[in-house]
Amino acid sequence: MSLFSTGHDVVDQVGSVHLEGNIIPVNWFNIFKLDSGKPDVNGIILLAEIVYWHRPAVVRDEDSGQIVSIKKKFKADLLQRSYQSFSDQYGFSKQQVREALDRLELFGVIKRHFRTIDANNQKYNNVLFIELITPILFKVTTLSLSKWGGSPSEKVDPPHFKEETNTETTTEITTKKKKGGSEQPKAENPNDYPESFEKFWKAYPVCKRKTKKSESFKTFKKYESDFNLDLLLTILEKLKNSKDWIKDDGDYIPAPQAWLNQRQWENDYWVSQINQNHGGQLAAPTQQSPTQSLINLPSKPKGFLGGSNV
Repeated sequence: MSLFSTGHDVVDQVGSVHLEGNIIPVNWFNIFKLDSGKPDVNGIILLAEIVYWHRPAVVRDEDSGQIVSIKKKFKADLLQRSYQSFSDQYGFSKQQVREALDRLELFGVIKRHFRTIDANNQKYNNVLFIELITPILFKVTTLSLSKWGGSPSEKVDPPHFKEETNTETTTEITTKKKKGGSEQPKAENPNDYPESFEKFWKAYPVCKRKTKKSESFKTFKKYESDFNLDLLLTILEKLKNSKDWIKDDGDYIPAPQAWLNQRQWENDYWVSQINQNHGGQLAAPTQQSPTQSLINLPSKPKGFLGGSNV
């Protein structure tokens, strides 16, 4: 009989096997949702795979068995994967892989880079590299949905995506086409939206993730009673000039709906800075959830929504 035993044969047998692979935190199924409100299973599986490759490999001494170092699993500075490799591994179509990565990128948890590389004396264009945005990963992994700004019974506004072409060298998203013809973008009537949202939309900087206005409006309406509009707009003005939103021509600016869903107007650093400058006149609403402090970012603006992966 083994020295260590739980007293349950099956549990002991499973414990004797070294299981390795992807780990899926259960609350991801409450965070990553499709339009239907169902979990984005494809996106969750791909994110788990991406995280697996970012988990360090342990190197042990052969004689003592002691850990002597850790190392990364991938060779380059970023994880190199192709849509086809994900497709072959999980049985998804390449289109399903692209769309799932679109959703993860718009959420802000990954960023795709398309590079030209030299390998085997040949030049390859549009090679996909994936950057994992750890501040967002840690937040969605450690917080339940109620702490994230909702409850399990509420529908989190899912992001909407446009189809991304496989031939472009950037992560720009092209206009999605209908079968049998192209879809012309529909002009939106300014009178469809209240003045408060128009102010928010105008204040939010132009970026590649600032997509359909109607989608951002639904999210804005969901949280409108939770924030002081003047404070929110002032924070946005400050963020426009912050290092993380300026660098790489705004590549790290999140989608408006993602910024609102993550309740970034509650960030302690910006609220304290702005209240000091305005004599406390722009204080945020006093009614806060008991877990609100858990969803604030660090007390300085470093790594704001998609900073560099350090």
